Amino acid sequence: MESKHIDTYLNLVSGQRFKLWGVTGSDVVKQDKIVGYLQDQGWTLVNVENELAGLMSDLDEGEEPPHDIGQKIKEWFHGKPDNLILVNSSILYHKAFLKMSPIGAFKYNSRNKNCVMFLEDEKLFGNRLYYGEIGTEEYSDQYVHDVFLTEIKEIEENYTPLRKTKPVIADKSKLVRDAIGLMFDYTEIKDVVDIDADLREKDSRRELVSSFIISESLERQVTDFLDNLEKPNHKAVKIIGNYGSGKSHLIAFLISIITEPEIRDLIKNDNVRDAAHNISRKFSTVQFELMPGDAEMSVWFYREIAKQLKAGHDLTIPHFTKDHINHKDNIIKIIETVKTHDPTIGLLVIMDEVSDFLAQKQPHLTDRDFQFLRIIGQVCQYQDLMVVTAMQEDIYSSPRFKAVAAQESRVSERFQNIIIHKEAVKKVIAERIVPKSGNQRTEIKSRLRPFSEKIEDVANQMEDYVNLFPFTPFLLDMFHELPYFEKRGVIQFAQNELKYALNEPFPFFFTFDKIFELLEANPNLRNIEEVYDLARVVSLIRQKINVSVESKYRDHADKLIQGLAVYAIWSKGENGATAKELAENLLIIPQSKVFTAVDYVSSIIQKIRNATDGFYLRIVRDTATGNDYFKLDLAIDGKDPEERIDTAVNTVSENQIETEFFDQVKDILELQPFQNLRNVFEDECSWASVKSFRRGYVVFARKGTEFPSLPRKDYVIAVISPYRTEDMPKLCEHQLDIKITIDSELKIEALKRIAAIRQLTDRNILVPVMKKKLAETIEGTRTATRERPGIKFRIARWFYASSTAKVSGKTIQVQKLVREKDNLFELMYELKTSVFDKRFSETCKEHPRYAQILSSANILRTLSDIASELTPGDFTKLKLAHQQFLKNLDLLNSQNDPDISGSRLSLNILNIISSKKDRVTDIEKEIVAELAKAPYGIEPEIVHLILILLTVMGKISLRAKGGDTLDIGNIREKFKSLAQFETIAYATLKDDLSYDFAQRLLNTLGLNGAKILQEKTRNEAFKEYKEKVAQIIGDFAQTRTLIDKVKEKPQRFISLADVAAAYEKTRITDWKILDIANHAKFSSIEHLNSKLSEIRDAVAMQKNIREAMTYYHETVYDG
Repeated sequence: MESKHIDTYLNLVSGQRFKLWGVTGSDVVKQDKIVGYLQDQGWTLVNVENELAGLMSDLDEGEEPPHDIGQKIKEWFHGKPDNLILVNSSILYHKAFLKMSPIGAFKYNSRNKNCVMFLEDEKLFGNRLYYGEIGTEEYSDQYVHDVFLTEIKEIEENYTPLRKTKPVIADKSKLVRDAIGLMFDYTEIKDVVDIDADLREKDSRRELVSSFIISESLERQVTDFLDNLEKPNHKAVKIIGNYGSGKSHLIAFLISIITEPEIRDLIKNDNVRDAAHNISRKFSTVQFELMPGDAEMSVWFYREIAKQLKAGHDLTIPHFTKDHINHKDNIIKIIETVKTHDPTIGLLVIMDEVSDFLAQKQPHLTDRDFQFLRIIGQVCQYQDLMVVTAMQEDIYSSPRFKAVAAQESRVSERFQNIIIHKEAVKKVIAERIVPKSGNQRTEIKSRLRPFSEKIEDVANQMEDYVNLFPFTPFLLDMFHELPYFEKRGVIQFAQNELKYALNEPFPFFFTFDKIFELLEANPNLRNIEEVYDLARVVSLIRQKINVSVESKYRDHADKLIQGLAVYAIWSKGENGATAKELAENLLIIPQSKVFTAVDYVSSIIQKIRNATDGFYLRIVRDTATGNDYFKLDLAIDGKDPEERIDTAVNTVSENQIETEFFDQVKDILELQPFQNLRNVFEDECSWASVKSFRRGYVVFARKGTEFPSLPRKDYVIAVISPYRTEDMPKLCEHQLDIKITIDSELKIEALKRIAAIRQLTDRNILVPVMKKKLAETIEGTRTATRERPGIKFRIARWFYASSTAKVSGKTIQVQKLVREKDNLFELMYELKTSVFDKRFSETCKEHPRYAQILSSANILRTLSDIASELTPGDFTKLKLAHQQFLKNLDLLNSQNDPDISGSRLSLNILNIISSKKDRVTDIEKEIVAELAKAPYGIEPEIVHLILILLTVMGKISLRAKGGDTLDIGNIREKFKSLAQFETIAYATLKDDLSYDFAQRLLNTLGLNGAKILQEKTRNEAFKEYKEKVAQIIGDFAQTRTLIDKVKEKPQRFISLADVAAAYEKTRITDWKILDIANHAKFSSIEHLNSKLSEIRDAVAMQKNIREAMTYYHETVYDG
């Protein structure tokens, strides 16, 4: 890359969101010259390590680094002058500073200061910044795309200041007559709101409220937020807005109007002002900005609440350590503390910069943060807590957090979104940066009339063009569409570019081709592959234009080429633009009234094509509309696709070959990452001997890879890179290591070809053709005369015939264990089952053999169905398959009644619960985890099924985290699925029930009441009781029917009144209440204890009446 003058780089950085220029590389002599040049310009040199050494000493003395070390650095930094030279900053990689790194420490702080930071010990590769040696504690690998980075060798050896070519003319009287600066009242606004500083002063808070511009979409969202605030419990909130969109201003606005009712009159929007005046609730407010580092989000949450509630309200909340892992309980304790102070007050917590906080972490460190956000969303729904998270992008839909966020996708539903749309940003630009008087608006409309006559979009959206002038609507839309400017901020762009253009004569517009100029000028963005290739081609086309296109068309030709380059980036090369779209969005019109804007643009495009001999610029006809689309196509340079692939193959590195090999294995085996780790995947192996399964890992042992400590699972399959020389560490007792030998050039070329095709596709070169060739290379091709196997078949063959395998260190031969397969998925399924089945059985000798095959896909549904049949308590209705499953677990006796006396599993579980006496038993930690160990190896779902049975039998009760209890009395109604054990966390021994009344009732009904007293005969006795009650209820119904029949016949030899009176005496109770669901329900009818003799007499009398009525109908009357 060509070198540039220091002043050129400083000018580029000054227009960025973060005014931080990082210079990498070690060149002491040149660095001294640059520092001297900057000092001569009034910059201040700061030796970071020397100045922070005292702070580090304090940190080292503490047990653990404070979470808000970033805040301390911020306070130190803000005390410095505006233009800083930062050197010797590697101290910030130390664990005492939470490994925040120099970039992490100073990025946000550079929003209001200009900084040049020398990264003497770092190495820059593309957009990745490396520090230290792999494996050391301070090693860092950062992807940096939002800070300006160059290597020191890219700085020109010229230390003479450059003359500024464009002065800023703020005085309107000094502008030329047609200057655009006369057509609006340019106002430079504060584009960075520092919430910590700006909320301290009342005047500043009043300014924040009165200057906040509320668009139509934001109005609705803010009023919904204020309505949410009024409720006794709340939905958590996500505020989503790119840098420079006004997100921090919105946060400051909300905090101010919530905490200070007297300034609500300053709100400009009528509906929001009315909604704010309706707020009757009061809140303790905690606000903080998450700073870079490895500290967990929960640590920030607890410590900031503790610090700010103590400072602002003199409230002391409990101190939570890493041992206090129940976040729900912790948060509830905080709310209770707040309510103790004032029962009417709620707690409002605002966390800013959430997405950046997560993005700077290594992926495996974000999982707990996502889990914590899930818990926050849950707690807000039933507590007087509102948590507002502010972020640049929605973390639940961002590709950056795809692996973790997919697991937590349901969390997003618990949040109310406040999204700052592009319309809100446009309104800020129109009303605050380029406001216009009535006369100015009239003049702009007049000046735009020639454009409206030629360009339909200007005529249709005249108000937008006038409001935003000299910016165009499409330019601002593109800022939101393209990812490269999310950190710059469209408002900052508008201010930075406009102040140098105030003296430009009309017509002058900021159109979307300006975006390409920004991409091209910024080394960070220009080095992105798709931008780099486009910039190279645009440069070539410009040279052709300067030589072959008439001078009067060159400016418009350059504008069109830059516009088409932006379209190519925007659509990833898929779409171009019509002449009409280019004319409208670039505001290109001909001087001649004869030509239309479309004809004029089409003619210039043709001139460009002629100048480039048809290369790079393609015309695609849309057959549906008949429109021609112009596209920049880097592939149109005369090369054959196979020639391109062969060229690209020569650039493929060993690392790319290794990456492609593992990518293919991952896709074929359909592996899902474990906790977002790049080389660790979840897996499952059938355990045929017991009709169950085991969970394990597949790990990719790449060259130089080290593995973190992993939670225990039953096995590991290590696929070892052919390029790895290090020994494979032991990760598990049952471990299968497979190393592929790439012993021929043919194998390497097959992987190289795929990597080369992907490179070309990523660069938008012949994308449809390359996608087809990629599919053919992976899947293979077949014609009538020839079959060419794809990489899928080849990899299966490599695993079968060209691999060395070991199980727990002992060499095995794959060919002797499995048959050859065409598909790696089938081969691995058979191989791991063959290798591990016997080993699983030897380790877990007490694991039962199930009556049907279980897998992760069916275990929850299968066992939930069984549990649902158990909970009603009528075991006669168990399906035959379910009976057999329970018998295999020794949970049913020969009469198919529940009986755990022979079940070692059930007795073990009951003993664990019994040993806790009056205390609760943690199901996951004390039962599931214990029985998962050898010699049992029991699946959690089996444990949950047994717990349900023990509850149905009245031996235990279950309790959910929220306090809800399931016992024998309510489990029939409350149980839905074993999935409820996500929240059912505890088990308690149930007090023994008294069956004295039950014994008397059974004896009263003519049954053997003693059987209900004995556990082994209790189920049988209850079954006899149920049958007897059903008989009694049926007999009463039959007697009533017989009496009713007498009424239908002439009465002979009988007094109906006497019969009815006798029957009425038997109705001493509602006999249906005797039909209880289970033996625990005897207590619900114990009020009948005093009527037992009446019940006995009533049953006997009813029998006499029924027999008499039967005799009367069959013998007396008919005789």
